[in-house]
Formats: sequence, C-alpha cells, structure tokens
Amino acid sequence: MNSLLHKYESGVCDETWVYFKIELGEYDPDFASDILKLRPNDFQRKGRIVHSSLTGRKRIQEYNSWCLKTDDIIHSPVLNDHLTWVLEYLKGKNSELKYLQNLEGVTMYIRCVWWSRCGEGGPTIEPSILQLLADMNIELHFSLMNLSFSFPDSNFTNEDDSI
Repeated sequence: MNSLLHKYESGVCDETWVYFKIELGEYDPDFASDILKLRPNDFQRKGRIVHSSLTGRKRIQEYNSWCLKTDDIIHSPVLNDHLTWVLEYLKGKNSELKYLQNLEGVTMYIRCVWWSRCGEGGPTIEPSILQLLADMNIELHFSLMNLSFSFPDSNFTNEDDSI
C-alpha cells in the first residue's frame, strides 16, 4: 500500500471494519462451509433463539447467513487492510463463490463500516482489491459515519422560511 495513503487514512479514520456476508436463504450455514471448505467467524441460523446482551430480549433468528468479520481481528484504521484479510481468506474460492451466488435466494456482499474522525475524507480502495472483488463478483456496501457530527445550537435559524 502507498505509505502516503496509509498515513492519510490513519489520520482521518477513527475506526473501520468489514464483514463479508453470504445471506443463504433456506440453506444452512454449514452448507456454505462445506462448499467453501472454510469456516466463518460468525453465522446466523434461521429459527435459533438469540439473546440480546444489550436489551436482554429474546428473538428468533429470521435468516441463515455465513460471515467473516474483521472487527476483532484487524486493528487498523485503513480499510484496505480489512478487505485484504477477507480476500486472502477467500483466495482461490472464486468458483465456489460463483456456485453459491447462482443458488436461488443467496446473496453476498462486503459491508464496510468507516468512522471519520474529523467529518471529512473517506476510505480509498486500491485497484488491485477492486479487481479481486470483481473477479469474485462481490459487491461493496458502505456505512460511513461521522464522529465529529454535532447538532446545531438552539440559536440556529433557517434563513429560508419556506423550508
């Protein structure tokens, strides 16, 4: 990676992580593991009772999914580091991924979560990573967050009264 790019993202990004998700429809997560010959570091199994540690509530899991998450594995503010880890894990699995993608009810994508430290900037993705994603036919979804956001003070007025 370009050291200037690494320095830039390290300065404007507070935190980032990604998760690769295969939404499996009616297929069990073990089915995806068997096809890929890989194990996820997270999964959801339809019908399983899930307990929320935040609310204490119980709910029934509504879908099956197979996931790779980087939030507890890669400790870097550079999105490319997270994407590289996922793509290295999936390396050599293009035909298996395409097989799964062609099954009815199956979708897959990588969700990128990126928290701005200063309210500007954004992640940069290297062309080599974009090429690997295209070869695997994997979409990128983004959640861009702003840590510096604050609500206007109570004296804020809109000059255009029609709004």
